[in-house]
Amino acid sequence: MQTPSFRISIWLALLLLPVPGVSVAGRLDNVPLLKDGVTSETYSLEYIQEIYKAHITFDPTHKFFILERSGDYIRVDASGNITASLNKPSINSFRIPNTPFVIDTSHIYDFTEPTISRARFVEANRFDPILAEGGYELLYNRAEAVAYGVFNRLAERSYRRLEKDELMAFIKLDGLWSITSISLGTDVDYHPELGYDIPFAPQKPERMVLLKDVNRGVYSHVDDRIRTSKDPFVEQQLSYAKLPQLKLKSYRSEYISDREGYSSIPIELAGHAVHEIKVGSETLLFKEIAKRSALRPMVDGQLNLFVLPEAYSSEVPVSFLEFIPHNNYTTGGSKGLYVLKPKE
Repeated sequence: MQTPSFRISIWLALLLLPVPGVSVAGRLDNVPLLKDGVTSETYSLEYIQEIYKAHITFDPTHKFFILERSGDYIRVDASGNITASLNKPSINSFRIPNTPFVIDTSHIYDFTEPTISRARFVEANRFDPILAEGGYELLYNRAEAVAYGVFNRLAERSYRRLEKDELMAFIKLDGLWSITSISLGTDVDYHPELGYDIPFAPQKPERMVLLKDVNRGVYSHVDDRIRTSKDPFVEQQLSYAKLPQLKLKSYRSEYISDREGYSSIPIELAGHAVHEIKVGSETLLFKEIAKRSALRPMVDGQLNLFVLPEAYSSEVPVSFLEFIPHNNYTTGGSKGLYVLKPKE
């Protein structure tokens, strides 16, 4: 009669068999970890910040990225270089969704300036003559920048409709910023993390867009409801770049990374995997710890490669690789966000 420990040993041996369609990792001595630096002839993959989950947006007008983490911000240019950063200005500060602007109760921080500028809001009564002459349409047309928001962010609610008199406009006119409550004569579709849908008076500059891992269908937002959303927001109408492309080359189970409760029954295995990123005719190779379920022969590299929409990817050859280990047993110390960019 077989003992329980014998049956577990047989089961574990079966789990350690190769995953169908994936080569078994061989010698890995010459394949670097992400943290050791990964390069090809003209591209490099460089560490940029520690993260829980990446939140990356791209400004199509000014051609830069904003990386957001817990109220701190990093600006990355079209060459993949960090050009500015901003630590959370105050306990009340927040970013106006999908814009290059961060606000608090009395100031606005503008990422479109060469150095992130800080400006105090001035009284909005200076708009009165323009509003009297031609209403909000005339004010909007004359403004250098316009963003929409509310001060109570309603973060606990996924969606709602703002009443027609509830919307705030942050307007830059003649180099000065003011806040005014506006009535558009209609209710406005509102999402606390994606912003506002006002087709006849869109924000200036153009709305920033999320990046996407095309293979996994994941967007570059920290909120899981948006990461894998099927809701009809702007990004779902965009076609994303086919390259660069991330592919699992090989994997080998090496140890048990998770068990069922306090038992000896394995529910997850882990081991080294070799990945490749194809950029044009070039390939970047690296290794990291990957995991696989004991119930399904599928390998999870714990990686997302976020790329731009096709409309911008040829002009801005930059993308971002996110490595989020499941636990301390499934990482070699490379956790974080990396930027894939041309070498200088």
